[in-house]
Amino acid sequence: ANEKLDPLIFYNFNGQQIPWAAKDQLASQLPLVKKRFTNYRDFAQVRDFEKLTGKSRDSVLQILSLQELRSMVFLQDSLGKFTAKPLPAEAQFSPIEDFYVPEKAQQSVYFVGNNSSFVTALGGSNAQAGGVLHWNSNAFVFKDVFENLPTHAESRAILPLNTQECLILTNNGPSYRAKN
Repeated sequence: ANEKLDPLIFYNFNGQQIPWAAKDQLASQLPLVKKRFTNYRDFAQVRDFEKLTGKSRDSVLQILSLQELRSMVFLQDSLGKFTAKPLPAEAQFSPIEDFYVPEKAQQSVYFVGNNSSFVTALGGSNAQAGGVLHWNSNAFVFKDVFENLPTHAESRAILPLNTQECLILTNNGPSYRAKN
């Protein structure tokens, strides 16, 4: 009715396609969900687009598939080809908002993150405010966290102050100094 596209996201759970959003969230977006599913038990049986909407999958404007959700770095070789390298688990806990690579990094990369400004079905994204990654032959490994940076800080940028320290800026909060 509002003439806007409504994304319907499904995820694979043990070989079955499950709607990402909860019934109440989808019902507020699509009134047909409220009409078709008057109770949670019926909604819990939804396993595909047709069961959810009553329309065939072929009637959808566009179907997209996403296979990779990890935060990654892309390395370019001398021929211009890029190779994807996933960041270590510790860098996957929350969205990464900024990187800093010192000129004389000796293979270290600093990152900051956390973000609670978006709606998420599985909880907030504030488990990793930042840390240091070290390149170890073919992959990044997690080296350390910034000592004085609270885990819940919503870091937005990391800037060099001098060769020994960085300034970490947060969203609507204090700034922090971190040692390189």
